[in-house]
Amino acid sequence: MATTKDTQSATAKDPKKQRDRFLAFAFASADLFLEISNNGSITFALGAAKSITGIDEQTLTGKKWLELFAADEHATLTATQANAMTGIRYGPLLVDLNEKFSKHKAIVTGIKMPDSNSFYVTLGFSNMLMEKLSTLVQENGGTLTTGFDPGDKK
Repeated sequence: MATTKDTQSATAKDPKKQRDRFLAFAFASADLFLEISNNGSITFALGAAKSITGIDEQTLTGKKWLELFAADEHATLTATQANAMTGIRYGPLLVDLNEKFSKHKAIVTGIKMPDSNSFYVTLGFSNMLMEKLSTLVQENGGTLTTGFDPGDKK
């Protein structure tokens, strides 16, 4: 009989199972994933794009990410991307989406990863708990005190 350790070891060796597991964890925490270039263009979109933004994934690709948000959110989001430090998660931020596309509020988080010039953003539907957490984050300067050290090889 296979043990949990045996199953974990087999999964660790199977790239498709690893990818599927990673995606499951990712979608458990957010509804839409965006990769943003240095110039602010969306280079990759995956998830519930149409439900959150009113725009499908293919149409999102190539758009400026700030177009998705209400004009009064642009300064905060621009500063978040411009000041992003590798390995530090930004948000959650409660934002208003651009009414041209959607009347929803959304929760935004972002991170810059080592060896990448992109800014990785998640969007999720707003809920009361995340709204409270976003208030705490804003009081703390836009970041949680968690993050990882890209130089840590552990």
